[in-house]
Amino acid sequence: MAIAAVLVVTLNPALRMLLLRVKPYRSKIANALLVGKYYPEEKHPVSRILFKMYDPVWSVCLALS
Repeated sequence: MAIAAVLVVTLNPALRMLLLRVKPYRSKIANALLVGKYYPEEKHPVSRILFKMYDPVWSVCLALS
């Protein structure tokens, strides 16, 4: 179970980025709707929200240890 969890977190996203990257369409509208945009982890909208929630928690944990 632990090995499966590690593979899901590490190998799965890397393989998806390599194997499922779709070539952009000629139309900008179709490209935006069907392909989407790849963001770095630090700039992704969802990651930024999670980082803001997680930052105080790990700061307190590190201060207590």
